[in-house]
Amino acid sequence: MSHSLTAATQCAQAGKWSAVCQHLRQWLAIAPVSPPDEERHALDLALLVLEWGDFQERWEVAKVLPRFGTGAIAPLLAILSNGERELEERWFTGRILGEFPEPQVIDTLIDLLQTCADEELCTVVAGALAQIGQPAIAALTHSLDQPTARPIAVRSLAQIHHQAVIDPLLTVTQDADPIIRKTAIEALSGFQDTRIGPVLQQAVRDPVAAVRREALMGLGLRVTQIGEQAVLATVCPCLEDWHLEVCQQAALTLGRLGSPAAVAAIARVLERTTTPAPLQQDLIRALGWTATPESLAVLQELLPRLSIGLGVEAIHIVGRIERESLRPAGATLLLNYYRQYHDRNLDYRLKQALTQAWGQLGDPIAIDALVQLMGDVDHRVRLHAIAALKRFDLPA
Repeated sequence: MSHSLTAATQCAQAGKWSAVCQHLRQWLAIAPVSPPDEERHALDLALLVLEWGDFQERWEVAKVLPRFGTGAIAPLLAILSNGERELEERWFTGRILGEFPEPQVIDTLIDLLQTCADEELCTVVAGALAQIGQPAIAALTHSLDQPTARPIAVRSLAQIHHQAVIDPLLTVTQDADPIIRKTAIEALSGFQDTRIGPVLQQAVRDPVAAVRREALMGLGLRVTQIGEQAVLATVCPCLEDWHLEVCQQAALTLGRLGSPAAVAAIARVLERTTTPAPLQQDLIRALGWTATPESLAVLQELLPRLSIGLGVEAIHIVGRIERESLRPAGATLLLNYYRQYHDRNLDYRLKQALTQAWGQLGDPIAIDALVQLMGDVDHRVRLHAIAALKRFDLPA
């Protein structure tokens, strides 16, 4: 028996499980091919750590056990299937088995998925099946016929990014359970398949707000597939949804679209006095992310009519414009706003936001205004103006 394995045995007898893991790693590194009796003994030591170690020691041995290969499968499956074993030990065992894409592992995990009563353990089993990936898809698809196993099976399929999961996930987009519908819609949104666009358009009318929101997120990634007009026709009505989070996601989806028609749709809702402030904020952010001449024109028109908080948000959005060709227009927009309102006791928060935005945009058209703000009555504005001017290459 090698020195490392002898040392691991002595540490196990003393209950020093972390040291056992260390010696097993050394043994695996220097003895890739060992006599069968040594391999069985080393595996037994690793399983002892899994049984008796604390959380950290189990975490360490979970990295070691897959290196024993298929010989570790049978004892690990026995631990996982034994309801008398400690839950944490079974939890780690389930994670380890995700490293083995073998038929007997998949079958055992599927059986446990259909009978397990512990939600946490079911989650680990689902994660193991997802880690196994494509080899587990057929078994997971069969599990969709089991009502008790369907939610976890859908969750596992949703974590496997392979074209083969599209067909089974499409079968549950109309499931009675809204969590299943939401999970399926979220997963399908990541695939470019022509069948998915119509499903997302239909899901936008789902009775559950969370499902509608997921569908809107997916539609923002599918413009080239189903066409801009179809996306606009589906998303724009959602700006009038009863649930605020759906309206907010519709705003973000339109911002991703970024076309003049999308900007116009955002502007119509933003101009209404009845639009709630959280939605106004997301609409403003959507215009900023769009970053087109049309979106800047809308912001220029609306900025004087916004509340202080929303005005600060709009100014910050303009200051974060990344397109180099639009930065001068953004700086000019803010300068026109400042010249129009600075004599009317413009709130210090707005002036602070202006100095920060001009500093970020870096356009010299704002230098005179920043110099003027160096003499502002509010010391916070003065400090921000000085900080912004330091970004320009100016004489001291």
